Amino acid sequence: MRTNPQASSPGGHPGGARAGLVPCAGVARLVVPLVLLAAACGGGDDGGGSTEARIAGYLQPTPFDRLVFEVDHVADRLPRSQGEDLVVAGVTAIVDKPGGVAIVHDDVLEPRGGAWTYAALQELARATYDGQPDAATVHVLIVDGRYADNPNVLGLAWDHRHIALFGDVIESSCAGLEAILRPGQAERACDRTWMAIWAHELGHVVGLVDLGAPMQEPHRELGGTHHCDDESCVMWRTHDGSDLLEHVRGRIDLTEVDLGFDDACLADLAAVREAASTADAGL
Repeated sequence: MRTNPQASSPGGHPGGARAGLVPCAGVARLVVPLVLLAAACGGGDDGGGSTEARIAGYLQPTPFDRLVFEVDHVADRLPRSQGEDLVVAGVTAIVDKPGGVAIVHDDVLEPRGGAWTYAALQELARATYDGQPDAATVHVLIVDGRYADNPNVLGLAWDHRHIALFGDVIESSCAGLEAILRPGQAERACDRTWMAIWAHELGHVVGLVDLGAPMQEPHRELGGTHHCDDESCVMWRTHDGSDLLEHVRGRIDLTEVDLGFDDACLADLAAVREAASTADAGL
């Protein structure tokens, strides 16, 4: 899939691309009982410091000891039930933020419907991003409608700051889960689905895979995309219906929250986190 005319290969990004010329995209196609989750990726820096410094700022306790998701959303397009709580708990476990992790609901967006181009999403991000005081801030847009380049896209991430989640498409996937699971399970599965999509796009924001967070061991899939080569990892490019269903089912009844990053991805994030401690110790 070419998510942008400037992409050099399916799921890739042109060499030296800056300013988010190619977004990271999560894709879901629902043909009950088939759910396909795929993604294509790019990234860049939107002028708020180097890519490496921005990524470190999300994971390390300095320069801010808090991480905030600033969420601008269409009124009825927020995650269901416990979805946001799962995100906060899961992210808290992978960052070093003594001041905590929080989701702040900011602007309520006008419904749009129809198709979103990448340029339109960039414009919306520029118009609505405020930045939260004394906090490393990831900007999340939850919109209605669909992505113009591919109507099955679940989410995009760009500039190591902005995420767009397509609430209508995600809810369509949830409807597919409701068709094959019991009511209580379906609700929990939908919560976990929202969390998995959010986590995948956040993974790109914080530099996975080989997108600014140095790999501690090779685990980037072949073919030029910034995704994990482990099919069980939330950063894997695709899940077929049974794989995604099992991925979600395996997390429905967990008492602890697991965003779904495999050991290799967690090692990359840990290395960035721990770099702050090494620097403080003068090592």
